[in-house]
Amino acid sequence: GTYDEELVTGEDGTISVPYLEHGSYHLQETSAPEGYVITDVDEEGNSVVHDITVNDQGMFEHEDGTMSAVLEITVENMPKTMGTTATDASTGTHEGQARGELSIVDVVEYTGCIPGTEYTVEGILMDAETGEPALDDEGGEITAQTTFTAEDFTGSVEVIFTFSGADLAGKKLVAFETMTCEGEEYMVHADIDDEGQTVAVVDISTTASNPETGDATGIAGESLELVDTVEYTGLTPGASYKMTGHLVDSETGELLLDGSGNAYVQEVAFEPEEGEGSLEVPFEIDASSLSGKTMFTETLSDAEGNVIAVHDDTADANQSIYFPMIRTTAVDGADGDKNLVAGESATVVDTVSYENLIPGKEYVVSGVLMDKATGEPLKDAQGNGVSASATFTPDSPDGEIEVAFEFDATGLAGKSAVVFESLVKDGIEVATHADLEDEAQTVEIVEPDEAAPGKGYPK
Repeated sequence: GTYDEELVTGEDGTISVPYLEHGSYHLQETSAPEGYVITDVDEEGNSVVHDITVNDQGMFEHEDGTMSAVLEITVENMPKTMGTTATDASTGTHEGQARGELSIVDVVEYTGCIPGTEYTVEGILMDAETGEPALDDEGGEITAQTTFTAEDFTGSVEVIFTFSGADLAGKKLVAFETMTCEGEEYMVHADIDDEGQTVAVVDISTTASNPETGDATGIAGESLELVDTVEYTGLTPGASYKMTGHLVDSETGELLLDGSGNAYVQEVAFEPEEGEGSLEVPFEIDASSLSGKTMFTETLSDAEGNVIAVHDDTADANQSIYFPMIRTTAVDGADGDKNLVAGESATVVDTVSYENLIPGKEYVVSGVLMDKATGEPLKDAQGNGVSASATFTPDSPDGEIEVAFEFDATGLAGKSAVVFESLVKDGIEVATHADLEDEAQTVEIVEPDEAAPGKGYPK
């Protein structure tokens, strides 16, 4: 006769058959329990067939000649599971810097896929704080998908999310993944509390300052203390981090070096109590030869040394220390030439060109006339020094301001007057220009007849 039955195991995995007639039987698993797949398969991927012999005594007969009333057969089933590990594409860690093009790579490891079968993994990034879909800078949901053909029952596949995330600093993004097969849901991994699925979006910004001036004004000198205040967002409270600062020439992009040829670098290790906060990175440098604009750069690293955020934006004015510079051009106020007629009402106009000032801040430029021959302050006809000043508030970092010196030059013919200028902000001298040999700063005091047409410098 024939026996063709579909049998279902109990919770303990056994099947009870009251009586089987003498003969040969074939046993094949046709369906795995819910959430499992059959992995006991042949080379073609079909479930293995087990041959069974029942003797005339109603006992199972074994290959070694023994027999038993109970037959034990092991079939292999594998659970369908899916786990994911999301990391920032740049850092390779669970922390990444907010930026215009942010990429998160979610590695999906699976068990229980059928070799040769096509699957699709669809992912969406969730906001860990709200439990709702996270939104990119344009307000759209952040999704990605990949389709693959399983080569084995176990494996992994990458789902890459690429989106605009410059405004997402402080967010924790959690990757939810759904795997489908032939349009039907196959398995899901969606755990808002799974740290392995989570990437924290961090960011840093800096504000450079000179404690002496209270702002970003630098003062050239052999020993200058500067502070870069770094604000951070999205860090993990209690975790270990390191902030590394450098000084860079903003025009060349080259690192600033000390007298020994070493780059200025400062490292500050810290463990934030909260995800948002700030810390100071102090520097002491030789600024005696500095002019123009000097920029701080900061790099944030985790305990393993992975760089997770960098701030080196040359367009960010807050990152920079400005070293003011002035140059001057002195002329006769009467006609704009370099000959000043000795007389009771003489005027020298000095045009002071400045660079790297802070717009909106008040400055005072003060000048004094020097006697080029002696190197001492020039005395007017009454024996007094000649000085002048002008107060101004620049609209831009670079510009010009005029300083007019009015004095009695009677009897001073034959002298060369050199203008020395000093730039002061909040009572602190921030720049000077004092060069006795600078012809641009110099005017010649001449007798009236020497200033006539055809003599000396033409009027």
